[in-house]
Amino acid sequence: HQAQKVCQTGLTVGSSFLSSLGHPNMGVYVSRYADIIKPGPLINGTKGFLIIFKVIKGKMKSVVENNSWNFTEPTPNFDCHVSKAVAEIGSLQPNQAFHAAQYYLYEFGDLDMLKRPRHVLPYAVVQFEVFGGSQTFPLMASSAQTRYVTARQL
Repeated sequence: HQAQKVCQTGLTVGSSFLSSLGHPNMGVYVSRYADIIKPGPLINGTKGFLIIFKVIKGKMKSVVENNSWNFTEPTPNFDCHVSKAVAEIGSLQPNQAFHAAQYYLYEFGDLDMLKRPRHVLPYAVVQFEVFGGSQTFPLMASSAQTRYVTARQL
């Protein structure tokens, strides 16, 4: 399945639907937080696999999110783009928090962008299932709406 392929070959450019921090065909996206893994809430019964990556962020550039079709290109002499909105993530709507919680990582080659940035390495895979009622905000936003995620070694 998809998690196994990523673990075998690495995370490749063009594998994401995201584009707010940089061109999806020139870099890869990974979430900073394990509890913000999709634009909407995780609902009761959601099951899946979470791939944990070792990430060497390198030199980071804070950028304003760009939601147009005129994608932001990787910045020379940097390795990563992060959202300027990440500092206020707790006050954002779930969709905004998801986009602000991303790292956009890229690596320049001799002539073109590398297809697999070397500073993003698969480390572990965790299988999860969400138990509890549905929720309309990120897990980290409120301790009053506790969610439980179980994990087991594969």
